[in-house]
Amino acid sequence: MDDSATELQRRPVAKRRKRAPNVSASLSRWVVDNVKQARELIRSEAREGYQEAAGRLVAVLEKMPDLWQELHEELLLAVWLGSDAGLRARLAEGAAGSLVRFSFQPQNLSSLFMTIGKALADEGRHCSALRAMHRGLKLAPDKASRDESISSLFGLRSRALALWHFAMLNDGPRNRAFAGAIRDTIQELCAESPADVQHSCLDIGTGTGFLALICRQLGQHSNKALEVHACEQNELLFALAKEVVGNHTSDDLGLAQSHRDTAQVQLHKGNSCTLQLQAVDFIVCEAVDAELLGEGYLQTAMDACKRLLKPRGRLLPCRATVHGQLVHCPILRHSFGATHACSSFKLQGVGCRLYQGFLCEFLEEFDHVVLSEPHELLQICFDDPEQIQQQLNACDVASVSLNVSRGGTAHALVVWWDLHLDKSGKHCVSSHPGRSENHWPQVFWPIWAQANAAEDEVGRSVSVGEAVEVGVRMFEDRIECRVKSPESCHAAQEYQGAEALSVEDFRWLNDRSVWDNLRKHSASVLPTKCREPRILDLSSLGLPAALVVVAQSLPKEIRPKAFASSCLDPASARAFLEANDISDNISFCQRSSAHNLACLEESRAEQSGDGDVILVFADAVQRSGELRPDILSQVVAAHRHCAVTGGKLWVLPHFLSLSLTLVESMPLSRSSRVQHPSVEGVNVDVRSLNALSPTTFEAFSEKRLSPKSLTSEQEVLRLPLSSPSCTTQMASLEAGKKYRLGPVLADGSVHGVLCNWSWSHPQQPREAGDDFPDIGKAGAVWPEALPGRVAKGDYVVVEIRTFAAHGILVTPLQLLPAASVS
Repeated sequence: MDDSATELQRRPVAKRRKRAPNVSASLSRWVVDNVKQARELIRSEAREGYQEAAGRLVAVLEKMPDLWQELHEELLLAVWLGSDAGLRARLAEGAAGSLVRFSFQPQNLSSLFMTIGKALADEGRHCSALRAMHRGLKLAPDKASRDESISSLFGLRSRALALWHFAMLNDGPRNRAFAGAIRDTIQELCAESPADVQHSCLDIGTGTGFLALICRQLGQHSNKALEVHACEQNELLFALAKEVVGNHTSDDLGLAQSHRDTAQVQLHKGNSCTLQLQAVDFIVCEAVDAELLGEGYLQTAMDACKRLLKPRGRLLPCRATVHGQLVHCPILRHSFGATHACSSFKLQGVGCRLYQGFLCEFLEEFDHVVLSEPHELLQICFDDPEQIQQQLNACDVASVSLNVSRGGTAHALVVWWDLHLDKSGKHCVSSHPGRSENHWPQVFWPIWAQANAAEDEVGRSVSVGEAVEVGVRMFEDRIECRVKSPESCHAAQEYQGAEALSVEDFRWLNDRSVWDNLRKHSASVLPTKCREPRILDLSSLGLPAALVVVAQSLPKEIRPKAFASSCLDPASARAFLEANDISDNISFCQRSSAHNLACLEESRAEQSGDGDVILVFADAVQRSGELRPDILSQVVAAHRHCAVTGGKLWVLPHFLSLSLTLVESMPLSRSSRVQHPSVEGVNVDVRSLNALSPTTFEAFSEKRLSPKSLTSEQEVLRLPLSSPSCTTQMASLEAGKKYRLGPVLADGSVHGVLCNWSWSHPQQPREAGDDFPDIGKAGAVWPEALPGRVAKGDYVVVEIRTFAAHGILVTPLQLLPAASVS
């Protein structure tokens, strides 16, 4: 024990105060018992005991903060003794120092735990860091501390574990297929070798360590020694895998000894291509994505077979088959080119192309008609490096004919794959459309119209019995599947010289409802006369389309000075503006509020009079369904600017509305929390992973979310962005405002709160035949700490507050049973 710790331990502990009158006898006994056990654990001089002692003392202080003066030194002692050298260094220079100097300030407990959390995160102990930060958030004494705590929590979650990991770990068929293939491989190895031979395996790209733990447990079941190695090049994932694997040795998890032994996995930090390891008997690697090769599995497999696998070793997966199918799906047109945009904007001379060339989505989420039977496009044998090299050298690996079984307009070639984990093909996992619990989307390759059709038109008429040719090319990191045209169409030319736009850019341009609503907002808010207006278009779109709509809404005699932020280079954006008859007084600016206001101030100084400001956010509600995070801070800054300069501010959209609905959604639950990663004979503790589960969700389609509404939709907030009162209203939300949702309409399991942001003016249905992907669904994930079941008549209390990094934050706080509500 070091000198500083010894000095702290020598300090006398103040006598216990008498129980306050409002403290129950049971709580008093609970406090005494926990403090007593914490002191005994500190005296045990075991590191695990120190950590448990700190946890017990924190729990006591959360219940009875008035005991701070008596217990803070023992808490510091337990935290200090249970920390390693790196964490002690952070504590010495952080909150702990202020706690020792100002021990009479209990609010420093929040600062202590945020410091501990950040230190733990720096050391890669993300799950422990999250628990510490949650403690700090709960104890935050003021808004500044709370904002810092929330920001740290959001940052930690986004860095530690991507959301798709939860859906992947909940993919039951995927888990069972890998477990079955690993089990059979181990049994085959045991049958082929003497009883005293030790086998070894390697999990490449282990991620959270799930497959490595499966290997270890199944190896134990075989009653033969199995040496398990796992490597991960991502530093954060490596740290997380180390923590998850390490948790299986912890006695406080209540796991059986055989379960705890699964932590005997040797973790290696780095890429498998640089790993120096003796050759193993079998390798497991699931480095595949929706495109199959996008995560580099091809090169990984080739190197592993040459260096890391024994001559008769097994590679899991060993083979892949790529399939394709023609579909009629009109909704895809709006993602691949400018369709409806032509009715809203002039695009002559502004060449636009889809920069990625394909789209990844779930086919079952779109209305579609299948026009051909599934057809094999390509086979790849991952355990045959020579064959792979031949395919790469050839590049054009296949030309396949798809026979049309139903006539119609083919809009896309849908591509998916089957992953064969073993040579026999017994164990297979697929990204096939409609597969139960599938977390891999399909790849859509557009089918362009004939050469004499409109330049950007997607969709080609096909007849029954017609053979449609598909060219397949294979590269190290991708597979391209393009439908060939019998004529020379623009798809083959790849839009040479055209500007690249994303799928989201095209969806914005083609969404007529957005531009119709923006025109209505402009017409209802902007006066017929403005004092030398300056339009500041801060929409985060590829082209300054919002600037065009607003400028065209002003009387022709008004010539505003305009500032536009565009994702494209200024020359392409200016060409777009000129095509739409806007060419004078245009400047291009950054999106930071400080820079924008500096531009406004500079332009005001160059003009006579104060001038008015028109602030435009066409993407105030993002396509993911979330409120754009910076819009509120930008609006507040603009109001302050205009209050100083004396100008008038108009914000478009001029209002934002937030409505909340309590929902039940199993797809949401599977994407936010690990539910059933275990398979027969294998048990993996997932509590550390679920500690990193998200607090919000976004970008769910209506079909994918499949929400069951448990309450009626309730409008809880309406922000008049153009009014100076908006700043007052937002200021009132800084400390948080509580709302009661309900009553619950029917019994059910609650998984989230759907947050519907809107600025429709007024809300209008889409035109007949106007098929278009809706704005995504977003909201708050239901906290695990709250009851997961609700009954008819119950109410839910939520808190809504402004938060600098995330705009508006909605947090479920409490479930009120029907019997308790008057």
